[in-house]
Amino acid sequence: MSVPYVVRKKVDLTSGERKELWYGVPGKILEPIRKKEFAEYLEKRSGFHRGQIDGILTEMVDAIHSLLSIGQAVTSEGLGTFHTALTSSGFESPE
Repeated sequence: MSVPYVVRKKVDLTSGERKELWYGVPGKILEPIRKKEFAEYLEKRSGFHRGQIDGILTEMVDAIHSLLSIGQAVTSEGLGTFHTALTSSGFESPE
């Protein structure tokens, strides 16, 4: 799958010094479609009815949420891996 992109110069300060580097970044990104429109799109591409697709998408989201809540990652080949992530600021002591 190709992704439209443009090349832009950005400032990189990660090494402690200012460097200007060129990065590939996403080009024009269209407005996201909602689940209803996605189900309609899939209905046109497949033999499934919109109601079936909507039900499957709803159940998929619920199942992924449930699995993530117990620490289980979920991989769907061709789509991606869903996993929990946690970040925080650093502290001087654990309290």
